[in-house]
Amino acid sequence: MTETKCNRINFWYGIFLSVFTVAVGILFLAEVADIYYSEGKFTSELIGMRFRTHVLAPFVIWIAAVIVAFVLSVVYPVSRSGKHKPDALKSLSRLRKKLPEHTEDLSEELKNDALCVRKFRLIRTVLWSITAAVCLASAIATCVYVFDKTHFTSSEYNTHMLDMAKFVLPFVAVSFACCIGTAIYEAVSAKYELPLVKKLVAANAAAAKQKEAPPSVEEKSGRCAFLKRTGLMIRKNEKWILLGIRLAVFIVAIVFIGVGIANGGMNDVFIKAAKICTECIGLG
Repeated sequence: MTETKCNRINFWYGIFLSVFTVAVGILFLAEVADIYYSEGKFTSELIGMRFRTHVLAPFVIWIAAVIVAFVLSVVYPVSRSGKHKPDALKSLSRLRKKLPEHTEDLSEELKNDALCVRKFRLIRTVLWSITAAVCLASAIATCVYVFDKTHFTSSEYNTHMLDMAKFVLPFVAVSFACCIGTAIYEAVSAKYELPLVKKLVAANAAAAKQKEAPPSVEEKSGRCAFLKRTGLMIRKNEKWILLGIRLAVFIVAIVFIGVGIANGGMNDVFIKAAKICTECIGLG
């Protein structure tokens, strides 16, 4: 099938799936509104009955449509035209593996470049360590507050949730600010570090080429033939290999969902979600 047909199939199926997803969401909201205005209260039995009779079939069809979209994206991949600027962080991560381990034999200019690269790496490590510590401390403080039963002693759920938000949101804001600031510094510093790393990698490759003895003709031809056959096989079956891996992950997810349903975890999550939706935002 041509690239134009593949793109057209994915385009129109994407539109269909988007419209169907919005329709299923509207159906969920309509059922919630109907329960609220007709019954005046939310119970797990009532919600379960409405879900089975009115929402289950469209929801199952939507799940099947999502699976079909996933299969289509693998069997008929979308071709993206145009040139994309390589990401500095990805290039830097790939080139770091080729950096020279020892800098004694390098020139003074390259030694200074290596020193700058180590400084960039050290600063990033320190910043990410601080960010991880801030996020961990915020998570611990939030868990301590949430699991303290003295904060949830009455039936004033709205008041409890507002108090919890006042306590938790500053920690969340500080954690997000640290993550965003560190990510911005990493992206900016990578643009300055990348040219230095390229120079060091080029110098290391030139030095290694001078020291390394050239391989024999038989060894070189045999190695190239093996690599060529392996690369051709992977490229030829790439979409099926990816499809097999993703289906295996999907099957594992289904198995874990089934285990959760069997041990009663789904009912616990459902009851908690229903209480949050009906009590926290004031619908109940």
